This record gives sequence, structure tokens and C-alpha cells, in this order.
Amino acid sequence: MKKRLTKIYVGVDISKKWLDIHCNPTGKTMHISNDVEGIANLLQELSGYDVMQVVFESSGGYEFFLHQMLDKAGYNTWQVDPSRVKAFRISEGIKVKTDAYDAKILSLFAANKKRTYKPKKASEKMNKLYALIKRRADLTTIAANEKKRLNHPQQQYCREIIKKHIAFIKKQIEAVDKEINEIIDKDNELKRRKEAITSIPGVGDTTAASLIASIPELGTVKNNQISALLGVAPYQHQSGRYVGIAHIRGGRFAPRQMIYMAALTASRCNEIFAAFYKRLLAVGKKPKVALVAVMRKIIITLNAMIRRNELWKIV
Repeated sequence: MKKRLTKIYVGVDISKKWLDIHCNPTGKTMHISNDVEGIANLLQELSGYDVMQVVFESSGGYEFFLHQMLDKAGYNTWQVDPSRVKAFRISEGIKVKTDAYDAKILSLFAANKKRTYKPKKASEKMNKLYALIKRRADLTTIAANEKKRLNHPQQQYCREIIKKHIAFIKKQIEAVDKEINEIIDKDNELKRRKEAITSIPGVGDTTAASLIASIPELGTVKNNQISALLGVAPYQHQSGRYVGIAHIRGGRFAPRQMIYMAALTASRCNEIFAAFYKRLLAVGKKPKVALVAVMRKIIITLNAMIRRNELWKIV
């Protein structure tokens, strides 16, 4: 008679060097290195169970090897927003805070919130595209900082060195851009998305690549969901007679930054968005509030365009 496998939910707390694992309901725990060898040992251990989900939080990229190896092994991975886990911890009245206990909380979260789980696996191509987008952002930041140093009085003896470094970084950015464009242009679906995004005046190739890599849900979810994913959905504060000012919060920082820059351009140069921006200012909205509204209008417009497979048009 074949032995029945135990169904488990696996929580993983991630740090730079270590992974703490907790299996629900068996109570099995592990403390392993956050590298290929350590994760291979975890996969060997999990092979003796019927793994329903492996859940972990976004951890600044330190979850990359874990996510990649679990996906290749065919496990249901759930990279959950830390704010959801924090809310779950509060709702359960849990105050203990250690790495091992955090892993336990994650396994409990997976078991209790399994109905909200939606399988999502990124391809090797998308992982590479996302890494290149992040690298481009890092290089741009380095170049901007070097330009600030160039004009500083104390750097007068180093200006030629700084200029050479800026020129080198510029070539690096060009090389990264070339690789990003090659990935997108060789994929019909990604190319279609890029054409739709860049058809909006004021939205360029860099913004398009960032949105493609960072918000793959674009065109597949509702408008309020895409606004929340970007972090431009307003949340009302109200209690009894008190009605506070609505604020945005959360969302994905990198694509929001790109849409912010696109909104700055569109609020001046794009006929539709510029008129929208001016109408908001005319009724007393603050410039920052109006600009966020433009950001929201841009991402909602893009969401509809990609869903309908349309290019920008003035109606």
C-alpha cells in the first residue's frame, strides 16, 4: 500500500545569509543557508511531503534563488506583500518577533489565506528583464550622483576622473538599454505591450520597459486593482463625523517612479492629460494631488489599451 503524503504549508523567513523554515501542520523547522546548496537541501526535505504552497515575503531581492529554484521544482510559490502578513499577525494577536517565529506566521498565513492565492510564475526571460531594469536604475542613480560631485568645489582635482566615470556609466546604460530592447523586440507579446505603452505621448521606451517588467498584470486586472498595484489608488480616512483627506500608499516603487516622470511630461505636453491636470488645478487641487491623479489616469488608460489591444487615440 502506497504511503500517503502529509499536506503541508511552508513558511520561509528570508535574510541575506539565512532561511528559516516552518512547515504547517507538522511543526518541522529548518535553518539553512540562503544559497543554492542550502535551498537544494530544502527541496530534498520537501520531496517527502505534499506541499500545498511555499510562502515568503518580498525581501529586497534576497528571495531570488529560493523563488527561482522552487519554481523550477514545480512548487506553488507565493511571494506575499509584507503588509498583508503584518495585518494577519495583528489580527491573530501575535507579538512574538523572531526569524523562526516569522516563518511560522507565514505558514499559518498560507494555510488560512489559501483561497486568496493566485498562482503566478515569472519566466527566465522576465526575471532577466526585471534585473536589467533594476540595473539601469542603479546606473542612472550613480551617474546622477557623479554629476553632483562634478560641480562640488572640493572635487576640482578629480573632475577629469569623474567625467571619465560618467562617460563609462553612460556607455553601460546604453548597453543595458540595448539588451532590454532586444528582449522585448524578440517577444511578440512584449513588443505589442511596448507599442501600446509608448503610443501615449510623453511615455518613452524606458517607462514602457519598467512597466512591462514590474507590472506584468497590466491589461489583465481591473482599473482599481492596477491603481493599487502601482500605489496611486486613494484611500479614504473616515470615522463617524470625521472625514479625513484621502491618501495613496503602498504599491510598487520602481514603476511608480517611472509613471511619475511620465506624468510630469504628459501634464505639460500631452493634450488630454494636460487639460485634465489644468482642470484639477482650476477647482483647487494642489499640484501634487493633481499630478497623482494624472499618474492614475495614465496607468488606467494603459490598462484599458493593453486589455483591448489598442494604441493611443484622442477620442
